[in-house]
Amino acid sequence: MLTLDIEDTCITMMVVKGNRVQKAAKLPLEPGLIEDGVVIDKAAVSQQIKELMASYRVTEKQVIASISGLHSLYRVSSIPRLPGKMVEEAAKREMDRVMPVPLNELYTSWQAVPVSDVETMICMVGLPRNTIDAMVETLQQAGLQFSVMDIKPLAISRVADEKDAMIINVQPVSFDIIVMLNGIPELLRSLSFPSTDISASDKVAMIEEELERTVGF
Repeated sequence: MLTLDIEDTCITMMVVKGNRVQKAAKLPLEPGLIEDGVVIDKAAVSQQIKELMASYRVTEKQVIASISGLHSLYRVSSIPRLPGKMVEEAAKREMDRVMPVPLNELYTSWQAVPVSDVETMICMVGLPRNTIDAMVETLQQAGLQFSVMDIKPLAISRVADEKDAMIINVQPVSFDIIVMLNGIPELLRSLSFPSTDISASDKVAMIEEELERTVGF
């Protein structure tokens, strides 16, 4: 299994067989190729992917790719427990109600999580089409096809070993805050740092401020 995490500053590649990591590598990227998680120069990034794979003799063509949470929209709604055939229609109605932009501008996905005999939680996510389309085209130019594409903060939420948790994922140019309640990611926030040369102490101060804001909310 081949996984790729494509960020503003680097490409991280991992090859997994079973439960073992076979290969892992990180390739720095020049500034401007990717901005806020959106691929700007698809040809250049795809070439970097091909060169990284070639240098480690990776021939796998199916890839699991992660998407930055910076432009994602995540909402959770509670609905009455419904028969299976009605849940999909209810989820579509909820997405249309809670998403702040028209659904035809987004790629959307949802998951129903029963929480009691009378209540179901609908977890909904939307991503701008230009973000996904640019990533897909980049992977295709690199000769790859994605089998799974996931938003990074949602993927991280699945590794939490506590039902109630707050997770902070710090990256070079951004960070994620995930709030887990009863095993459900209730809140996802992805924010970018104001500049690439911000000091570590300033990053900590910003994370603390956003963490307090998130807890207060």
